[in-house]
Amino acid sequence: MDSDHASDRENTEFRFAITPHILETLPPSHEFVYLLTYDLADHAARTGDSPVTLIRNLLSTGTIADAWIRATPDDLFAGLPDGPLRYIALYSTILGPDYIAYAANLSQDCILAVEKNRLSGSAAIVFDSAARSVTLIPSDSAETGQPAPAPPDDDDAPDITPDMIEQYILESDDLLEKTEHHLCCIPETPEKAGEHLAEALRLIHSFKGHSGLLGFRDFEQLSHKMESLLEYFRENTGNCDDAIRTLLLRGIDCLREGLSALSGDGSVPLPDIGPLVQMMDDARTAAGPSEPKQRPGKRRTSGEILRNMSARLSIDRRDIRVDLEKLDAMVNLVGELVIAESTVTKNPDLKGIPLDNFERSAHNLRRIISDLRHVVMSARMVPLAKTFRRMNRLVHDLSARSGKQIRLRLIGEETEVDKTVIERIVDPLVHLIRNSVDHGIESPEGRHRSGKPGTGTITLEAGHEGGEVLIRLSDDGRGLDREKILARAIGQGLISDDEARLTGQETDHLIFEPGFSTSEDVTDVSGRGIGLDVVRQNIEKLKGRTEVESTPDRGTTFCLRIPLTLAVIDGMLIRIGSACFTIPLLSIRKSFRPHRRQITVTMSGHEMVHIHNRLLPVIRLHRLYKIKPEHRALDAGILIHVTSGPKSVCLFADDIIGHHQTVIRGMPEYIGSAHGISGCTILDHGRIGLILDIGHIIDMVEKQSEGLPQQ
Repeated sequence: MDSDHASDRENTEFRFAITPHILETLPPSHEFVYLLTYDLADHAARTGDSPVTLIRNLLSTGTIADAWIRATPDDLFAGLPDGPLRYIALYSTILGPDYIAYAANLSQDCILAVEKNRLSGSAAIVFDSAARSVTLIPSDSAETGQPAPAPPDDDDAPDITPDMIEQYILESDDLLEKTEHHLCCIPETPEKAGEHLAEALRLIHSFKGHSGLLGFRDFEQLSHKMESLLEYFRENTGNCDDAIRTLLLRGIDCLREGLSALSGDGSVPLPDIGPLVQMMDDARTAAGPSEPKQRPGKRRTSGEILRNMSARLSIDRRDIRVDLEKLDAMVNLVGELVIAESTVTKNPDLKGIPLDNFERSAHNLRRIISDLRHVVMSARMVPLAKTFRRMNRLVHDLSARSGKQIRLRLIGEETEVDKTVIERIVDPLVHLIRNSVDHGIESPEGRHRSGKPGTGTITLEAGHEGGEVLIRLSDDGRGLDREKILARAIGQGLISDDEARLTGQETDHLIFEPGFSTSEDVTDVSGRGIGLDVVRQNIEKLKGRTEVESTPDRGTTFCLRIPLTLAVIDGMLIRIGSACFTIPLLSIRKSFRPHRRQITVTMSGHEMVHIHNRLLPVIRLHRLYKIKPEHRALDAGILIHVTSGPKSVCLFADDIIGHHQTVIRGMPEYIGSAHGISGCTILDHGRIGLILDIGHIIDMVEKQSEGLPQQ
């Protein structure tokens, strides 16, 4: 419809064609069909809901079978127009006339009922917005060409703004990621296959609705075919085999490829979906007619469903997108605020002056700043769940390609880490999993010969430990072949024959050397000697460490330890001579002044201290950093018992200054990486203090001795 007639004939008739595709979209359980008429501009002003939020709410209690948008000729890049932005939806639901107005957030005069039992293929619904009436043209009248206005031309459709595209891509990517997760979980928990399929169906249905709203017909068509498959197999879970799941996962890949292109240049060059759609049609046909199972239990009323829906929506998180640079700036400002508070409240000019009111005010200020610090830092923290669940698909694909049976266990998905860490650990996790599949997990036959179950297990676990993010990836495979590793390292010139007398742990760490691989052939999974080198490099960029432990025929565990370098942490400030250092409080177990009888010197000259029925090594920090100390006798200074993972040592210092809130700053680029230092901070008097990296310090000392005691 051209724009000249749009204003004169704004209240004219127009039709919804009832095609077989539309009829397939209407679930049999939905008893009611309505025409819902929205003015999106008025709806947004009245409720605060965006068009996407409106669609999401409608899809939570029904199905949008078809929809039209009619806009005034305003420039939609400037936002919603002043004039009406009509959105008319053909909507099916279980909600009766008493509840639909509340669920749709519409007045009753904007809702018209349609007789569902009269709908048939090739019929048409004619809507007269002036008379507020609906006329159903049966199939024979529709075929004879009864007059009815044609649908609006493309020129009459609203422009799609870049913001709409960006929001659509973000929400669609999340929907596809969750759908993929539920499909990959079916083999892990077959007893919950019906639940996973039902949730995947709900998610892909939402994706279809969002795509239809913006007019992405290819996306809508492919997701509709996936929806039909999921609808059938939800009711017939015993028939949903690996081939069907793989077909659905290919559909997700195809949609992702289209989303990637959409985010690139604004076009939608979705790959040719014809063959994929045909395969889905064939799979659905081969499966046979759908016979929905009668679910046990009492049938819920429309009112009960509506109340449940309202309760679920009421606990949804209310999120806004914030530029990461703004969050970084806020974190830096909070850090400056912490330093400024400390500088003021601990000003040496105030020493010895009784200031009771000042102390009370300073205490209140410290409390407020501490709360503000936690809120700001939590804004940068995101859970690992999404990153971990992406690995489900990777394991599924690698399992199929390698012919091995593998399942992935996820533990600690709720662990929160800084967004920067999230971005940098994806590649290391991918390489570690590929390595476990190719080198660790045996074939089903090999596992049976070793007395293991035919299905191998890879466990991905996350948590916090001693001020570090700890990520473990372990498998129950064959473990590392140390003899083969040593032979390969000598053959590749990584070590000489004279250096071949390495400890087990030193041998294990050879697999991280650039170019090292025990594979005889290069495959599409591994064999180039690049993956584990990438793991170590990426983790070292985060000032972290990579550890590996392996037991022959029991499996291998990789441990990634990443310090919380982008945070304000609680620390203990210690003094060595005229230098000050900060130790993260989470790494400290206790501090004490030892008695002479607690101190032991080994035959090799290493100092040990007896504590809690254990002998722990003593590290003299003044020797490590070449500082002139105030005390040299251990019983004259202070020992601080610190831990990193399973290892413990005691650090020797002259004195403990006290608790200190520490703003971690990265070391300047011209200094580079300093051994045993994770960053620096500004102290109360304006001087620079260094923050100790306990894990690196223990590693440095361990290389000079025969190993450190385990906790």
